[in-house]
Amino acid sequence: MTGVARIALAMLVAVSMPTTARGAQERVESRAEKTSLEEWARSISGRKSYGLYLLGSKVGWIIDEREVTSEDGELVFRHRNRTFMDAEFVGMRSTSDSVETILYALEGEGEIVGVHVRAEEDGLHTLLVGERQMDEQQESVLSLISSAEGRVSNREVPVPRMTLAHQRDLAEWLAGSPAAGESFVQWATNWEAVDVNESTTLAYVGRRTLQWGGLPLEVHDVRAEFRGLRGKGELGADGVPLRGSMGGAGEWRLEPERTVKDLDASADMLVAAGVPVDRLLGPPEQVEELVLRLHGLGDFPLPTSGRQIKRVDEEGQVLVHLRRDAPAGAGPLDDEQRERLLGPTPRIQCRDARIVELAQGLTDPEAPAVENARRLAGWVFDNMEQSMAAGAPTALDVLERRAGDCTELTLIFVALARAAGLPAREVGGVMHVPVSPPIFAWHAWAEIHDGTDWISVDPTWNELPVDATHLKLSTQWDDVAWLSLLGGLRLEVVEVRPAGDVR
Repeated sequence: MTGVARIALAMLVAVSMPTTARGAQERVESRAEKTSLEEWARSISGRKSYGLYLLGSKVGWIIDEREVTSEDGELVFRHRNRTFMDAEFVGMRSTSDSVETILYALEGEGEIVGVHVRAEEDGLHTLLVGERQMDEQQESVLSLISSAEGRVSNREVPVPRMTLAHQRDLAEWLAGSPAAGESFVQWATNWEAVDVNESTTLAYVGRRTLQWGGLPLEVHDVRAEFRGLRGKGELGADGVPLRGSMGGAGEWRLEPERTVKDLDASADMLVAAGVPVDRLLGPPEQVEELVLRLHGLGDFPLPTSGRQIKRVDEEGQVLVHLRRDAPAGAGPLDDEQRERLLGPTPRIQCRDARIVELAQGLTDPEAPAVENARRLAGWVFDNMEQSMAAGAPTALDVLERRAGDCTELTLIFVALARAAGLPAREVGGVMHVPVSPPIFAWHAWAEIHDGTDWISVDPTWNELPVDATHLKLSTQWDDVAWLSLLGGLRLEVVEVRPAGDVR
């Protein structure tokens, strides 16, 4: 699955599922009586289904089940959801199918006591199992064991902030007539991140009554912000989502289960998500300098550097000046940045022996950083099959499959770079694709730090530095704020300088 689809799906799931929440705690906690966790859990038990829409096309669904049940002789609240997505990218079909089961205690705050996630993405099967334990300091932690293609890894994380008590507090908060603009934080989990806690900030808009299945239903309208991406949603009185959207990319809707799995005929999502531009630019790798006028940028915080300069003209329109090889002007990294950008994450296993051995065999510790980055990018370009239907969530998965799109190729490059002692990060944005009608397609590439500055590297096209059609919109893999630009951003070419045009 392409990076755009994967991130959009993660965003949809994070904001559409009835996860736990905390907000306006003072008012909630001031209530004299609270519904017991077990009573609350039984009241929200049931089964619901949601359709997932990307760029107007129905590309997936979620079946959500919640019940009080017995596990190993103890009553727990079990929340299980199955998420399926099927879409087409450049003629290649990409599918993902996952089942996540989370067990909550029915005592205390209702913490997570167990998790089980089984997923299949484009033929790659992964499994995550976790249970609450006590660590050496006698503190409660969640022990996670993950496996993929016979490979096993484990780690411990603090018990997530997502609890059953917070979900109960959300419903009580909604029932307490919050003022317009009042906000609270809704918690979810991201098992791929170093910090598994993920938050969505909800701001109250108001309440209304509508007809749902022929019966009156109280609905609470909220605005949402998730990793800088803004959206809106409709919640039932119990806090369970009914409908919502995020940015210009995705939408989720509560639908009857008998029809929720009826997906739309596939449109090419990569083309549909493309940013239109008013003219062809020729082969992207030959573009040395480019000036674009950006329409529909709004208040999006466009990253800037020596190679990507933003300015506003006399008419108030935003222009960006892109150059292939201009210094970014970042300066040296501090110790914290260097440690973080050389270190491993659950996705980037840069200290795994297989990745370290490969990186050391491809690089020379005495060579300049740029030369070693060039060698690594060349190896990725020569040894990885480019495929839109070979999704892989970790660098080791990519290394074993030897295939992927720009997301996977960038991921393995960053892991190799860090293993070779080069601070590296994943970045994203759009780049020109010479098709008709012309577009800038969503794309991922990398940056390495040579000790004084950031240097752009595109292992998918073996470019270092990248050509001037690479318009950067994000500087970290989990940034989804740029999805708000989908369907609204439009580019106009002001000036272009191809290779060989000396001015």
